[in-house]
Amino acid sequence: MNGEQVKGAVEQMDETPNYMNVLAAIRELEKIEMVRQADSIYRLNHALTATPKTILKAFGIDANHVKRKNRETSDRLNPKNKTENL
Repeated sequence: MNGEQVKGAVEQMDETPNYMNVLAAIRELEKIEMVRQADSIYRLNHALTATPKTILKAFGIDANHVKRKNRETSDRLNPKNKTENL
């Protein structure tokens, strides 16, 4: 995805939200984090809210992709605890 596609996504919105500048978008995306739970499985610390979903959508990424990559990373970090469909 290039800058033109992101700019196009912003233009399609009725009004430009505050999180559509680079620094604010990075701060929002930093909130997506994995933590290791007591059962040694890594999970997202918080649910994905609408703001990060909108930012990720500008890059062609949806919530299911984030969850799938989280599960794959958890399996890679701790292969003896394969996550099924959490």
